[in-house]
Amino acid sequence: MASVNGLLAVLVVALAAARLFGNNWYGIHKPIGMGLLEGLPSSWEAVYFLAHPPTFLGDAAPQLGIAPVAYRTYVNLYLFSQLYGWIGGTYWALAAVDVFFWVTGSICTYHLARRLGASDSGAAASAVLMAGSPLLVAFMWRQDLHLANVASLPPGLWAAAALVQDDRSWLRVTAGLSFLLLYLSTSYQYQWIVAPAALILAAFQPGLGPRRGLVVVAGAVALFLVLTAVLLAVFAIAGLGPQESRLGAVNQPGAPTTGRLAEATTLRALLTILPGPQNIATMVGAYQPVVFCAGLVGLALVGKRAIGLGILAVIVPLGFTTSYPTPWVAMTGYPIFYLGAGVACARSGALTVTVLRRHAVRPRVATALGLSTVSVLTV
Repeated sequence: MASVNGLLAVLVVALAAARLFGNNWYGIHKPIGMGLLEGLPSSWEAVYFLAHPPTFLGDAAPQLGIAPVAYRTYVNLYLFSQLYGWIGGTYWALAAVDVFFWVTGSICTYHLARRLGASDSGAAASAVLMAGSPLLVAFMWRQDLHLANVASLPPGLWAAAALVQDDRSWLRVTAGLSFLLLYLSTSYQYQWIVAPAALILAAFQPGLGPRRGLVVVAGAVALFLVLTAVLLAVFAIAGLGPQESRLGAVNQPGAPTTGRLAEATTLRALLTILPGPQNIATMVGAYQPVVFCAGLVGLALVGKRAIGLGILAVIVPLGFTTSYPTPWVAMTGYPIFYLGAGVACARSGALTVTVLRRHAVRPRVATALGLSTVSVLTV
């Protein structure tokens, strides 16, 4: 297991290094969105976070409050500030936080797959797909903590699975899930997919089941909302309440949908809000059709829990794409799909080798064809 974790870390560092010396994808796609940070290219959004390190390090009075743009990445912003205090540079501190969560997300995908019943080879393939995902690679060297934020989902799903499967105390599971949701809300907004994912896992867990699982998850969500209110109150008391000028820096996740629902005065207008073929095409295209289809097949092979998570990974992003038609929103369930694609890849490779052995094909040829299968799925 340690060797798998180490190899994944090496792979991620190699991919990050390759991106450093290659073309900046974001710079090519949107040059006007680029800026310089310590003389190196970065996204202009880095300015949202550069004023916060003195506050976290106690070097100066707060200049900006913890507005939504900072609250969504509060944990990662704190880690960046501490690392900046040690090394004295913002560019490499931001990069280190991104790489750390990239590695962590890949490792957690492996362990999540194992918990759901995937074979060791299937879990390893899932983790490799995660490590090489364009969703993560594209955010590297933007220096706006997007990579770290997005990579917080695999640890959240793995932690939810571990809590539900390993702890037999309802109260401890409820408390653990509530703090997990709080963490996810301060590292992005993935609490709203991990909560229903935990319910699905609980529904198929002996000793919990659908009814008890619903009570546990509902209790966790309620406690999470209370903890959120307490945390925001602590920020306000500490002088870190959000400044009004920062409140509009980013849209709240539910704001566009709420606004559209308020404007829908007829049934026809309401139906136009629902996801349609274009939303489905956006999601499939964001994953790449081969990976998307392989993910569905692989999830079906793993079992009922994986199938339930796969349905969730389709429905939730489709709802989100009605308000945010962007690739990372369409791929909100990306660890689940990569898990399924990895399982399908491993099964396909094993089947290919078995068939070729029966026909006395040389091992080198079998290996080459197996690697070709992997490369096709990861295009």
